[in-house]
Amino acid sequence: MKSVLLLCDRPLGTSCLESLMREDCLICGVVSRDEGEINWWGRSTVKHLCRAHKITWFDLARPLIEVIEECQPDMIISVLYPKIVAKEIIEKIPCFNLHCAPLPEYAGWNSTLWAILNEEETFGATLHEMSTNVDEGNVIHKGSFPIPRQVTNIELYQLAHEDGYRIFCENIPRLISDTYFSTPQSGIRRYYRRTDLPSREVSPDWASEKIATYARAFYFPPFEPAYMTIGGQKIWLIPEKMLGGVEGLRQERVRALSEEGALGGRAGKE
Repeated sequence: MKSVLLLCDRPLGTSCLESLMREDCLICGVVSRDEGEINWWGRSTVKHLCRAHKITWFDLARPLIEVIEECQPDMIISVLYPKIVAKEIIEKIPCFNLHCAPLPEYAGWNSTLWAILNEEETFGATLHEMSTNVDEGNVIHKGSFPIPRQVTNIELYQLAHEDGYRIFCENIPRLISDTYFSTPQSGIRRYYRRTDLPSREVSPDWASEKIATYARAFYFPPFEPAYMTIGGQKIWLIPEKMLGGVEGLRQERVRALSEEGALGGRAGKE
């Protein structure tokens, strides 16, 4: 029976672990954040799940090479693992990664934000082999779904993760049995670094369509949304359809622009 080491994070990582538990393999270890750590998506439930099913759990802070030496996996699967797997590990053990964006078009970080700013019409997750260069390995399965009109960043993020989960479940039996096929990535590669993130501040002089696009691209609670500065005041820009879900804004301090524009809430002085 093939032994699998799962590197995972966020709710999608938990869901993929549950899927992996139903497969004919030995889960020799799982690496994730500790359940005591609070993140923007909440607390990790991976450790609790491992404990309930007597699966060996390793803290994310532990060096991965030590984890591998202890559990001796036949293969490694990464789902939103927040660290880069070292070259010497990839060259020694078959490694796979579930990237919740199309490759090679959206390698790196904040892909859903960039897809909205780039006015893409389709999106999807990608399951690929790991290579020594980040997000460059051969593609096993590349998903594609139409991006809904007026979609926000948080909505596209959720859709991409749903697509990623579907791709994981469909392909994990083939990974375990070594019956999968992969092809080299094709197309124009774009790698977005964390530091490439554009400014959240928009100009009142921009066209209303551009303002609306930035409002949708930066709508990802609990992070700060797009804003403009008027009269020394920072005005949050919230897509109109999302107003009911905005916490911490008093209704009387929110004003609607048109559907092509955005919705602004005063957030206080700079």
